[in-house]
Order: sequence, then structure tokens, then C-alpha cells
Amino acid sequence: MTKLSDVLDVVVNELDATHDADGFVTLPDDYLPNFIVTRSGSERHFTKRAQDAVGSLVIRLYSDRSEYQDVVRQEQFRQLVRSCVADLHAEARFATTPSEGRARLKLLEQELEDRLRGVQLPFGHAFPATTLGIEAKGTYWVGPVEVASVKDWFESITLSARNLRQYGIPESSDWRAELHVVLQSSERRGVRPNSPDYLEELVEAFHGCDAVVSIAVSGLEQHYSREVARMAARTALDGISLLSRRGGTAFSQQALSDERLPPLRSHSVVGFKGEHWIGGSWTERAIPVRQGGIRSNVFGDERMYESLCEVVGCLVDSRSHRHPQLAMRWAAALEWYAEGCREASATLAVTKLASSLDVLTCGRTANGITQMMTNLLGITPNDPVFENDTASLRQVVQRIYGDGRSQLLHGNHVDREVAFDEERGQARALADFALLNLLKRLSTYQGPDTEFAFIDMPP
Repeated sequence: MTKLSDVLDVVVNELDATHDADGFVTLPDDYLPNFIVTRSGSERHFTKRAQDAVGSLVIRLYSDRSEYQDVVRQEQFRQLVRSCVADLHAEARFATTPSEGRARLKLLEQELEDRLRGVQLPFGHAFPATTLGIEAKGTYWVGPVEVASVKDWFESITLSARNLRQYGIPESSDWRAELHVVLQSSERRGVRPNSPDYLEELVEAFHGCDAVVSIAVSGLEQHYSREVARMAARTALDGISLLSRRGGTAFSQQALSDERLPPLRSHSVVGFKGEHWIGGSWTERAIPVRQGGIRSNVFGDERMYESLCEVVGCLVDSRSHRHPQLAMRWAAALEWYAEGCREASATLAVTKLASSLDVLTCGRTANGITQMMTNLLGITPNDPVFENDTASLRQVVQRIYGDGRSQLLHGNHVDREVAFDEERGQARALADFALLNLLKRLSTYQGPDTEFAFIDMPP
């Protein structure tokens, strides 16, 4: 295998061949524009050969060094390597470093280390969200994630002078109060309010949102830290929806603002005997959930709530949880469950809800799901599980997973006229019960952090 130092030399030699000391460029006829402006202000152009060598360098460096994988995604790392190579070349640092041995590679790695140290600052990330309204009675936390009303969040932050200039907001204006009035003037059902021109961008970002979900992430490059922050924020909201005990309606109303949600209204156009009727109705997303008892459901069971906080914290720092693999497995199952609740199609919903159960059992299919549910429910596989349904637990799981998810995903069931509404309801009930009970059991679990532990986790 070609040595990394030799791969770097290919890049440097190609840049040498196309740039002189003054930055003058001599490029091949088949060159397609691919360049970067260095920190000194000059340009460095990457030919096809240079690009291929940079790609090879990035893959090798990233896969061989865990310290890069821990703080930055590969795509951002590629951009970082290109920038470092271009800057070092423009500053003649490669020219004054011996090409023999690893001297140039060490120079590049030191530059990468310095840059990464500079971008591993705490980044605060905030996400507008539509919610169940719990934060209206006061800001609350789910582990490291803060959920605050839009008004309270804006009162807690300061826009930079540059941001104010960008939006044309007069520094002397009480823009927070103005924004609050504008946002409050429209109904949640989607009516677009009129607003001063200088508030247009802010209104666009927060219109229709009840809350801001925010979190600070340390030790990661900015793009990577936002991915982690988003994952934690989404899990926090979905976890609160689960604890609210409001069923699928909660998931249809509570999510980050750019998540896929059901429409606010459904419309129908029906023709009969040459005449048409056009109608519409609000969906469950637009009908506020019953608030009575919702806070006690979420916060009343301290053991359950603290366990959710620990899971969310684990997504940001896996060292914070006693069983990080199980915590991340539970969070992954919750994501499938939440998407199943939001899904309009019953067939797709069954596949997602059954996948949630499958994730909890680490792919042990119908047998594993049945074993897990017998442990959680305290019944045998042959006992009925739903009222007014004589089907045994084993048969219900087989309908949901074997006859449902597996047949649908593998293309063995393509008749779109067959309804899966009953299987959807049963899958949601089983997954809801499993997620809630396993979250509670995880809080006191003392066993090993193994992938199959949820199947027979004790109370």
C-alpha cells in the first residue's frame, strides 16, 4: 500500500506544477474549476489528479485515526484537509519542509490538530419546534436539552451586532417585544401574520412554533456538533410525547419545526352526477391535546423522567450513562416509533412500529419480540393480549411482524387494498408499552450492557 507521505507528495507536486511562487496558475486544458481561497488571499487550484490524491489522503487519515472520527464527520474533514493543504502550500511551508520521510505529513497533521482544537468549542444549537405547550408554564430540561417558550428563549439571548445589521433591525428597537406581538397575532393553524420588514426573517423561522429546543455541545466540530444536538433535541421531544400518554396525537403535534408532520388540514373534492363538493377538516395535529394531567404524566414518575434525561444525555456524551449501548438502542427504537405514529399510511406505519420492536430486541424477529413482551406483560406467548381479541400474543406479533413488516418490506405483500389499520393499532400499543416499561427498567438495571438485554430485562 502506498505510504501516506507519498500520497501527500502527489498533492504537493501537483500544486507545485500548477502554481508558482506568485500564485500564477498553469492549468491543463481539461481542468474543471476546483479551487479554494487560502487564508493569505491567494487561490490554490486542484486538478483531477490532485483531487484524487486528496480523496485518498482523507480516507486513509480519517479511517486510521480515531481522534479525527471522534470530533468531525468525514465530509467536513475532507474540506478541512483541502484547506490545510492549500494554506500550507500558499505559505511555502511545504517548500521549506524536506520531502523525505514523514516531515510533510507531520506538518499537515499538526495543522489539522491546531485547526480541530480551535473548532472544538462549545456550540449552542437551537431548534424551533411545535409542541404540546408544556413549556408555557415554565422552561424545563430533558437532560442537557432545554425546552423554552419562544418568548422566554428570545428574552434569554442576545443577537450579535452583525446579525442585527444583517436583518436591518434597528439597535434601538425593542425587537423582542415586536416579534412576540407578531407571532402571537396569528393562530397556530397556519395564518401568516403581517410583520415589519426587518422582522421578516425571524418571523419566518419561528412562525407556528411554540417553543425553542436548545442544547450546547462541546468537543465537536460545528457541523458534527449540530448533528448530535439535533439528535438529542429530537429524542427529548419524542420522549416527552411518549411520557405524555397522549398516544399518536402527541407525536403529530410535537416535533422540531422542519420535521415531517401530518398536514394541519385535509381536503376532499368529490364529484357526483356532474356536480362537485369541496370540503376540508382539521386533522388531529390542529386539535390541541387535552392539557389536564399532562404535566403529571411527564414529570410525576421521577424514575421514568430521570431515565429519559439519562438517555438524552448519553446521546451527547456516551460516558455519562451506565449502559450506553442500551440507551442508544432505546433512543433508536423511539425514533422508529415516533415516525410510525406520524405516518399517514397504515402499511408504512406497521413497518415502522414493528421495526421499533425489532430494534429493541436487536433483530430477533417475531420470536424475540414475543419473548420480550411476555417478560414485560407477565403473560405466556399463548395468552390473549388485547380485549375483545382472542388472538394470542404470539399470533398478534406474527401478524404485526411476520405477516406485516416482513411481508411488506420484502415485497411479498403488494395488494394495496388490504387494510392494516388493526395491525397498526396493535403494533403501536405494544411498542408504546415496551418503550415506557423498558425506559423505567433501564433506570435500575444492573446487568451487562449487551445488545439483547431488553429481551429479558428484569423489573
